[in-house]
Amino acid sequence: SAAGSELPRRARRLPLDQALDLPVLHELMTALPQSHRAALDERKAVVRFVRLQGQAAILGVRAITPWKDVAHLPSGDVRYLVLTKPIDAKLLADMSRTNQLPLRWNVGTTGDTENGIRVKDVTGRVLGQVEWRRSSSGAKALRQIMPAVAIIVLTFLAMSGWLAWRLMAAHRALRKQVQLSRDAESEARSAAEQASKALVQAEAARQALAASADQVAAEERRHQEELRRNGRVIAEALERSMALLVTQLFETAAALEHSADDTMRTIDEQQRHVDTVTARARDTAGSAQAIAATIDDLTASIGAFTGTAYDIRESAASASGQSAAAHHANDNLRRHVGSVNEATKLIAEITGQTNLLALNATIEAARAGEAGRGFVVVANEVKALAAQTAQTTREIQARADGIEQAAEQTFALVGSVDTVLASLVETIGAAASSAQQQLASVEDIQRVSRSVALDAGATNQAVDAISHALRHSAQAAAATRAQGAAVRQGVEQVQAEFGRLIEALKAA
Repeated sequence: SAAGSELPRRARRLPLDQALDLPVLHELMTALPQSHRAALDERKAVVRFVRLQGQAAILGVRAITPWKDVAHLPSGDVRYLVLTKPIDAKLLADMSRTNQLPLRWNVGTTGDTENGIRVKDVTGRVLGQVEWRRSSSGAKALRQIMPAVAIIVLTFLAMSGWLAWRLMAAHRALRKQVQLSRDAESEARSAAEQASKALVQAEAARQALAASADQVAAEERRHQEELRRNGRVIAEALERSMALLVTQLFETAAALEHSADDTMRTIDEQQRHVDTVTARARDTAGSAQAIAATIDDLTASIGAFTGTAYDIRESAASASGQSAAAHHANDNLRRHVGSVNEATKLIAEITGQTNLLALNATIEAARAGEAGRGFVVVANEVKALAAQTAQTTREIQARADGIEQAAEQTFALVGSVDTVLASLVETIGAAASSAQQQLASVEDIQRVSRSVALDAGATNQAVDAISHALRHSAQAAAATRAQGAAVRQGVEQVQAEFGRLIEALKAA
């Protein structure tokens, strides 16, 4: 018969074949031992979820076996001790206090198997569902680590902005220096063209002077021949021609000296321009070298930043792998804690059944009278042991629940940290790639700066060559002016000599 203080009075002596469905009763009888020897060998109870009088309940059945004298087994059919526990608000409240988890009983099913568990009988029919609320400790942990994540992101953005500003400033300075170098090169080309024109003019003046000298020599030879052929006639003509020739020679010498003076003034002006171009070319070369040195330092800084970014990326990837390992270990811990909880629940159920068995044994001993006193003592010891076991089970359950809650929080926190580390690895990888591209751009700028420095050096050498040529031109112009003065002096001497000769010819 079905027995238990939790059921209504009218159901306490209800036969099992009337209280249970036939399939459930058949499965229960099949699972129970059918002989005293089998019951003594098994020494275990059969527990099932059933529906009694329209209410879900826990049904426990155990065969009654001798306590001491196991050699002489009783005759007759095996008797069973049947205990029932309805699944009601009181039972769920006790379980909620024990597990520190709010529970409720739902007669129907919601389909949410993650936050609840379905209770079925042996035929697979759903009796109801035990449900609980989801824990949200992971969101709290995520809010706790958000300030640290925000600080890391802001620091990275500030470093990126500072590097971009430095690169833009260096780029503007380089463009300005390149423009100055181009202007200096244009001025140097103009000065070179002017120097070439001055050289052409000096060469033309020299050729004119040489032609004039040849003409003077020819005229002098012709006059000497006429002087020898003609005597007095030539003397008069020579006097007239000599006056004209001396005038022409003086004019030619004066023109030669004037042309030489103009050439020297032009050369002096070109020399000043060349000196200015030389100074600018030297300044340009120095600026280009300074820019190249600055870009070398910037290249080293960007290279160091790139290496640091890759090191940080590798460290973050290693931390992400360790976080995944912690995630896996924590998941294993959760499964083990779940196993401990299930074992604890089973021990609690067995303890309750043992307590009920001790109570029934006490009742049977009381019925036996004087002969059952020793059995009463043993039953009391069993009850005390069951109570101690229940207390220990509750303590184990409480500790397991604490471990499970901590594991859940750690699981959520590790998942959040893993997500943040993955994002950090991706961000640092993008920053390292950008720094690598900037490094390539700076190296291109460095090559251009060195090319500008080389071009400035070549320009300086060309200007030095032009200055050297101008100095030679100035020396040639000075020599031409000296030749003009010598021609003037020679003309004066010739004029004096011809004067004496004419006087001698006239006297002859």
